[in-house]
Amino acid sequence: MDDIEQEYVYKPRWKPILFGTLFFGGGAVFFGIKASGNDRGVNFHGIEMDPDSATALFWTLCFIDLSFVALAGLIAYHRLTRYQRLAFYPTAMIVPLSRWSFEEREIAYRDINSLTSVQINGQKFLDIHHLNGKLTITGSMLPSNTAFDEVCALLSAKVQTAKLTATEKP
Repeated sequence: MDDIEQEYVYKPRWKPILFGTLFFGGGAVFFGIKASGNDRGVNFHGIEMDPDSATALFWTLCFIDLSFVALAGLIAYHRLTRYQRLAFYPTAMIVPLSRWSFEEREIAYRDINSLTSVQINGQKFLDIHHLNGKLTITGSMLPSNTAFDEVCALLSAKVQTAKLTATEKP
């Protein structure tokens, strides 16, 4: 397939990665400091905790925050080491096999049964139901919200054209 019509980079954006690292990193530092010097109990939503229980709670929250920092690091590594794309050709699109894979797969427009765009808490998703299953395109993995809208419109037009062409053939 050499006649590519449109291509979009498909990988996590830097802003949420950096925000998550700073937010949860700050939380880890805060709770680590609280835990290491704690000698007092705490009232947590009406639950009284002695100093040892409060210290255990602070260390647990520190560990949870550090886990999210590690996850942000993993996502940053993914962004730097994986080249993933959505590519549109005359008769099919190329998509990543999975979020973590180097491999790609081809989905013919004629094999797409339906497209459903949903928004959940400001996050946009495009569900593509095709003969071999379902694929979800996540808006935050595209370069911008405009790119997501372009992908939706382009794919919708391609699927509609493929369906019209299929019904015209004897």
